Amino acid sequence: MKTVTFIYEPPIVGNHQVYLVANSDNWDKHVIELVETNGKYLARVSLNEGMYYYRFKIDGKYMKDPNAPFKLINGVELSFIEVKKESKLIALHTFEKVIIDYEGKLSLVGDFNNWTPDINRLAQISKGQYKTSLFLESGEYEYKYLAEAGVWVNQDSVGHYPSKKVQKEKLSNSKVVIDSSSMYSIDSNLLSSYSNNKLVFNSQLIDVYKYSDMQVEIKFRIPFKSYDKLKVVIDGIAVQYYFSGKNKHFTAYYSNIDLASKKAILKLKISFEVNKTRCFINNNILNLDNKDSIHYIIVQNLPKFNIPKFKDALVMYQILADRFHNGDERINPTFKESYYSDNVCKPSLNNKLHKNQAFYHLAEWNDTAILKKNPYSAQANPDWHAFYGGDLAGIRKKIAYLINLGVNVIYLNPIFQAKSYHRYDTIDFQLIDPHLGTNDEFKQLVDDLHDNGVKVILDIALNHCGTAFFAFEDCLSKGKDSLYWDWFDWFKWPLPKDLTPDFVAEDYYKCWWGVKDLPEFNFDLSRGTPDENYIENISDAKVNYPLTDYLLTSMEMWVNKYNIDGFRLDVPEEVPFWFWRLFYDHLKAINPDLYIVGEIWSKSSIWLKDNYVDAVMNYHYFRNPVIDYFIHNSITRSEFLNSISTSLISNCERVNNLQMNILGTHDTKRLRHICNSDLSKIKLALVFQFTFKGIPHIYYGDEIFLDGENDPDNRRPFDWEFSNNSKSLELHDFYKSLVSIRKKFFDCFQGIIKFYDIPYILSYTCSSLDAKKSLLVLINNSNQSVKIANLIESTDRLIMTDTDKATLEPKQFLIALKS
Repeated sequence: MKTVTFIYEPPIVGNHQVYLVANSDNWDKHVIELVETNGKYLARVSLNEGMYYYRFKIDGKYMKDPNAPFKLINGVELSFIEVKKESKLIALHTFEKVIIDYEGKLSLVGDFNNWTPDINRLAQISKGQYKTSLFLESGEYEYKYLAEAGVWVNQDSVGHYPSKKVQKEKLSNSKVVIDSSSMYSIDSNLLSSYSNNKLVFNSQLIDVYKYSDMQVEIKFRIPFKSYDKLKVVIDGIAVQYYFSGKNKHFTAYYSNIDLASKKAILKLKISFEVNKTRCFINNNILNLDNKDSIHYIIVQNLPKFNIPKFKDALVMYQILADRFHNGDERINPTFKESYYSDNVCKPSLNNKLHKNQAFYHLAEWNDTAILKKNPYSAQANPDWHAFYGGDLAGIRKKIAYLINLGVNVIYLNPIFQAKSYHRYDTIDFQLIDPHLGTNDEFKQLVDDLHDNGVKVILDIALNHCGTAFFAFEDCLSKGKDSLYWDWFDWFKWPLPKDLTPDFVAEDYYKCWWGVKDLPEFNFDLSRGTPDENYIENISDAKVNYPLTDYLLTSMEMWVNKYNIDGFRLDVPEEVPFWFWRLFYDHLKAINPDLYIVGEIWSKSSIWLKDNYVDAVMNYHYFRNPVIDYFIHNSITRSEFLNSISTSLISNCERVNNLQMNILGTHDTKRLRHICNSDLSKIKLALVFQFTFKGIPHIYYGDEIFLDGENDPDNRRPFDWEFSNNSKSLELHDFYKSLVSIRKKFFDCFQGIIKFYDIPYILSYTCSSLDAKKSLLVLINNSNQSVKIANLIESTDRLIMTDTDKATLEPKQFLIALKS
């Protein structure tokens, strides 16, 4: 049996009931419960060999596992996992100096190739000396050498070419034992097939990205732990290559190729030596035959990989406008709009709100207790409907603060007109919410930020809208006679006039996660959710063009008229793939340097290789391992490095440099909360965040030690009196120092990062591609004191540290400039 860990991390922070529902349990809905651990829900299950289909049941709603493959079976998304026997290992074994005093053809035959001649021929490396290498599984094998004229030779007779008289006598088989612990072994789980001469992998070993007709990037992965004499040759000329990353399976490199002229075809040859044997990579094949070593790149057939050019060093700052700063009290919400008409009467403590009722109101800026428990809620829920009055004027008044902190990208949570404070329930995609400001004031804010070297990206939720959205309201009024009826998935109409406690919105229309205020859009008229989301080719969909045209036109307006610099896509996995390709191509045609980042919580490779987004919010390969390693200490250093390096080796380098590396967002518990206010843990995580590839992201308030548990408590108003708190001020200054280092040594963090195996500490260097600058980073996340004098001998000066240089104590770090 094998122990399998099932993990679910909810997109909605809060307390959830999560069950694993599987065919192995006859689909019993409450057999295995996932237990909340550090914000994730976990269950460890022992399984026999075989294929298992399953789903999660979360708060009564079924969904697939976002971190596992799935199949649509009878319209149902079923995740699956195949439990195999312990994986075999494929080793590269060399037979050399085989026979002396012989000139001619020589074959290696044995039970590994069914004793067939000429499959594995030996190469003559010098007069009378022969050699060959084979891929073999671990175990014991019998073999002989077969010379011309049917003469057999075993290992005992090497050095003597036996006469035919000797051959008539019985010649025993030679034996060889392949040790499974060989340093040249390859996990067979990575392979789709293999033979003695060739390994075929499940994924590509070479990726090619075309940035223009004159420029390509080649990314390749070597599946050996130890090798030497690596060569990358294009059209017969050796080219420079750079280290990219290394996980437990692969070591990756890349080459930037600037073509002197437009070439139709490039002949790429990548080779290296293992155990004195030259190996060749071609597509997804590793082979030992030089004849099959050329990887042909047809440049004109490659799609253009459009990566935005962000000219300056980037540090991103996320702002939820209602909770940042109130700059104009004249536009505070008064809730006189028609869509608040049933939700403005203050309930009494004796007549509390049921789950389908709401009380929209303006709260005092420092009143955060309601974000944990609403005194008017019958279920003791937090207050989901409190506004605090933050606005665009407030952001403009704090531009000096942002500049002083050093950030140069602002990511704004939704600011379009909406009913809620978070504004994911959009009413009008072309209008700034009047309680934040006007469209003209937004334009002025963007201009002011641009004048200060700060870019602006907008958060957009195109999976759903709000119930006060004009098209949805028209449907509520007219039913099937509405021109917009097909913009939504309807199950029943009309809706009841009064929403009782037992009202279930999804009995009437499809809505996001069953939230009645978020009706989902219907993009594909030929199929419903979730089937429509997995259609990649637009020709396979019956496109709802009135809807897609409205959304694209709305987003185009913000690019053309307001000069924004990019978009953050909310829940893109719940919108058809073909729409995002349409979105990407349409808006990149207007501004190729738009930065488009997707909210992807799971593995992201499909999103980053095919012009859907430029980057993702790096939950899976950055936030999760960083939190687990530095905050919870729940994974080893080796597991941590394997996880973060898997992303590095999977993506092209330009994508690696654009990943949004988050530690906290509006959808997670606050950094302070998850580390139990331990500043030393926060500092170590931040040192890594600001010295790693990608774009460091700051969630507003994290830099001043703002606390917060589950949503909406993690969205507290910014404390502008933070300088009165010594820890807040200390952390704020720490952020400023890291931002300054990030910008000063930006070339290093966009270059090459290499990790070293130093006991107890995380040790790595960040170097510019031209090798003119290099930083050494040491982080002690262990409970051991570590002598570091020998490690810093080659450094010129300390950049930032909290040690005396001789020893790195637990929870200490060092950043130094290397000579």
